[in-house]
Amino acid sequence: MHLNLEKVTSLAESVATPLGLRVYHLEMVGSGNGKILRIFIDRTQPRAIDTAAETEVIEEEDVSIESSGDVNKVSLKDCSDFSKAFSEKLDSEDPIEGAYHLEVSSPGVERVLVKMWHFQESVGENIYVQLNKPLADISNVDQKHGSRKKITGVLKSLSDEKLSIDFENTNVIVPFQNVSKAHVVFDFGNNTIARKRATMTKE
Repeated sequence: MHLNLEKVTSLAESVATPLGLRVYHLEMVGSGNGKILRIFIDRTQPRAIDTAAETEVIEEEDVSIESSGDVNKVSLKDCSDFSKAFSEKLDSEDPIEGAYHLEVSSPGVERVLVKMWHFQESVGENIYVQLNKPLADISNVDQKHGSRKKITGVLKSLSDEKLSIDFENTNVIVPFQNVSKAHVVFDFGNNTIARKRATMTKE
């Protein structure tokens, strides 16, 4: 399947902006007929959450939306509105060959961190980082932690595309280029949180 990611992202942003939304992240996952175009959207401005609407389950035509409520700003209606408008754009522009499944959701409380601005917005939060090299090869750490390629700690700051992470009471500097995967770590504790999601099948 050919995917013009730049064009798809541009189309997604052209739909999101008028709705007061932004495209947080976009990815194609899966293979064959099980491919999923997954888009995470977020609101550009804070707004109150409609508690009553958060517990709904809505099904109409080929759109399915479900949520049990969470702290994200994106609502069920946001996901539904974006999915329908974006689907029309995809039908018109046809930037993707073959069948795929369209999935739209909020980034979630454990949102993925891919771009530098994702990390910038997450300063002060607890994050999980998977490295492409052992920690000892990219940062000054003691022998005990030198072989580790996965760390969890508070993101303290960013400077010159380097992350400063408080890892086990040690300030660890991680170059952005050495991050292979990362996401926010949320302390669920007594919270019950689910992503708001809208899905649509494209053929």
